[in-house]
Order: sequence, then C-alpha cells, then structure tokens
Amino acid sequence: MIILRSTWLIVLARLFKSHAVRDEGKMITTRCCDDYTVEQGLCGAGSVRLDPPTNPSQVGYPAFKYSDGVATHEGGWTVEAADTTVSDTFQDVEKQCFQACISSIKYCNYVVVKKLMFSTCLFFTTCSWPRPPNTDVQFTLARKEPHQNIYSWKAWFAKYNAVLNEDVGMDQKARDTELKFYEAKLLPHDEDSYMEWLTHVRHVKGAGLGTGFGAGAEVGSRQSEQEEIRVWSDKDEPDVAVKRPPSSSECQVHKQAVHNLACTMARLDKIHETRHRIIEPHIPRIFNCTTETMKMERIYPCFGLHLNFKNKLLPTRLEQDIDLWKLITMRAKKDVEGPAGARWAWLKEATGTKDPIKSVAFSKGVMDATLDCVTRVRLQEEPPVVLGRGADGHIRLYRFDFGAVLLGGDYKWCSWTNFTDIHLHNYATGATMKEFPLKVDEDRLESDTDYMDGYTTTLAVNRGKPPCAFEHE
Repeated sequence: MIILRSTWLIVLARLFKSHAVRDEGKMITTRCCDDYTVEQGLCGAGSVRLDPPTNPSQVGYPAFKYSDGVATHEGGWTVEAADTTVSDTFQDVEKQCFQACISSIKYCNYVVVKKLMFSTCLFFTTCSWPRPPNTDVQFTLARKEPHQNIYSWKAWFAKYNAVLNEDVGMDQKARDTELKFYEAKLLPHDEDSYMEWLTHVRHVKGAGLGTGFGAGAEVGSRQSEQEEIRVWSDKDEPDVAVKRPPSSSECQVHKQAVHNLACTMARLDKIHETRHRIIEPHIPRIFNCTTETMKMERIYPCFGLHLNFKNKLLPTRLEQDIDLWKLITMRAKKDVEGPAGARWAWLKEATGTKDPIKSVAFSKGVMDATLDCVTRVRLQEEPPVVLGRGADGHIRLYRFDFGAVLLGGDYKWCSWTNFTDIHLHNYATGATMKEFPLKVDEDRLESDTDYMDGYTTTLAVNRGKPPCAFEHE
C-alpha cells in the first residue's frame, strides 16, 4: 500500500510539473492583478517569442508603436514612459499589453514589460524560468493559472517531445501518464494543426505503417507461403511507402489500375465534367516494383484521429481514421455538438463543398467503374477505400492494397446504357461496385444519386474507345 501511494504521488508531481510549468519554470508571484500575475524578472533562454501586430492601432491600441528591435534590441510594442494617452501609471501599461496578448495575439501567454526610456512590451507563447532582473523595472506577466495557456501545435509538440525523450529510469508509469495528457492537445482538430502534424510525421524516417497497406496480400497468391507482410516509409524518402513482399500479380494489377484511372479522369476532363476533381479518386502511384519490394506513394490519414503517442505520433491503420460510411451519420448531424459534428464542419471547409458525401460518392463511382469495366478486376478481397491525403495535404478518395486482386473480370453491365430500376447489388459479385450511400441506409437522401452518376458517366466516356493502356491522349 505504501509503495502504491508513493507511485501515485510521483505521477501527480510529474503531471503538475508537466502541465503547469514544464517549459515555463516556477513562476514566483510578486503581485496579482485581475487577469494576470506578475513576477519580477524576464523570460529566460529557450522562451518562444511572438511577433505582435505591426500596427497596434488596428487592433485597438493606438498609443503603442511597433518596434522592429532597433531601439529596444528586441521587437515589440513601445510607448514613451511619460505618454499620458496610455496612462500615468506603469501598471496601466501592463494591463493594456496583457489584454492585447490574450485578445489580439494568437498563442500569446506571457508578456515581458520593461520600463526604461520607453515602456516596452514583448510577447511570448512559452516562458522559461525567468532570469533575475538587474533593476526593479522588468517584469513577466502570466495568466493566473498555467493550464489556461493556449499553445500552438508546435509548442505542445515540443513539450510532448521533451517527455518522450526523457531518461525513463524506473518511472515508466508516470511517463506514460504524461504522454497520455498530450493526446487531446496534439490530435489534429483543424487544417492548421493537421498541417503541423503532417509536416512532423513526413520527416519521421523509416516509420512502420502497420498492415494498412498490405493485409490483402495474405489471401492473394502468396497465401500458401505464409510470408509476413511489412509496410514502412522509406528511410530516405518518407513520402514513399515500401511494401515487402507484394503478391505475384500485385504489381501488374496496381500499375494497370493507376494508368486506367488517370486515363478515365482525362476523358472526363475533356467533356468538361468537374465533379471528380472536388475530392479526386486516387490510386497510389508505383515508383518501383519487383517480386520482393514495391515502392509507392504514401497515404496519410484524412484527420489523424489515431496516433501512436509512444512512437513519435505515427498514425495507425488508414482504415481506422474515418470509416467512409461514418460520413453519412456525420451528415445526418446525429452528433452535431460532439466530435463528429466538428469533423464534418472541418471536412466541408477543407474540401470547399457543402456536402462532401456527394463528391465522395461521384468519385467512388468513377473509380469503381474504371476498375470493373476498364481494368476489369476480379476481387478475392476488396481493396480498402478511404478518405486520405497525399504529401501535399489534399484530401482524396483512395483505393490501395491490390494484393488479392486479379485481372480478368467480365461484368455484363459494363456494356449497358440504361441502369434504371436495376438493383446493382444483384450483379456486383466479384466487382468493386457498391453504391454509396446504400439504398437501404436510413440516412440516405433522395438526392443521393451521385455514385451512379459517376459510375455511368465513366462507362459512357470509355464506351467505344480503345483500352487506356494502348491509348495516348
């Protein structure tokens, strides 16, 4: 019991240190005001300073002037000490600068105020243990409670990384508890935080990508050999995924599918169709493929909802990020105030469309029709279809993992010109064809005809034309 109690005391102590003052050091309050505390001293080495607006009057502080560092040796806002348009007390200068910090400067948490010939305010997002001043006219202002601080993704990552790289010793449980704290802070929640995470993860070399890029090959032509399927990012090119080994037919099928989809997309462009360009259908390009190794474009998750916080924030399987069919309940606003509602708004903003499902459905129809009727695939296991992103951060609809896909499909509907009142699921055995949303889905709308629009439009633009593999358009 004594040992257990001691362990929890260590955990609580480390958590307090991490959450409140890991980077900031110990703030020794000399006086306290309505909205902030004041410590005598300046932010020390390692603090992260912010550049404030260059025109203070535009954000409501006309008496201040922006200094580029010539007069103050550090950029910030200045006001003459005797300027009564601000106030006749130094504390009023403090108040205005701290108010500007929390209301007008993103991720600002600390203000250093110097009272010399000029009253100068410098703005910080993190403040390491303030160093003692030489005089009594240098102060650091901080929020009353450190947990109120608002950090950029980069600042939170720096804190997380410090914990991750600590010498663990015998305190593994406390360390894991600290890492758990950062999950809510570092999971991307909008395009800005996602792009920060993407920039980080793209530079993690040799990262294992799990089986999200290759489980299908286990039921393909290598099934009898029982070889382990491994996928990781290339150690020299993080945006390249390496799969070892591919199935015997995978290289051929995958390359053919990539070529045919690009050809179909070009044919749609020629008839001035644009719906396939909103959320584009995409199959990762192959850079090199042998019987032992296949190198292809790496796919990143759409939202980054599942990250490994014990391993450099690497994503887990792509299929776990956002299930395609989950989009339908998101649109139905069954969780409008919760995380799903926030992600639906994020997806609409990121793709620039009011209803992403319509764009996803059309592109899925284009991709499925191309695979069924141009590449003519025959599935042993369906390649996963997910919303994901490339290295550029653009959201696309991906199909990947053709390890259990063969050529030679022959589907009678590929020559049809009229699909009215035909129940397609009766004909789709062995093909990729699967409507989205399904007709039986309770949240399907009457206007959800985009999948069949994409599928039939693709059949139309390819009908009567030579196979894409032999065409140079």
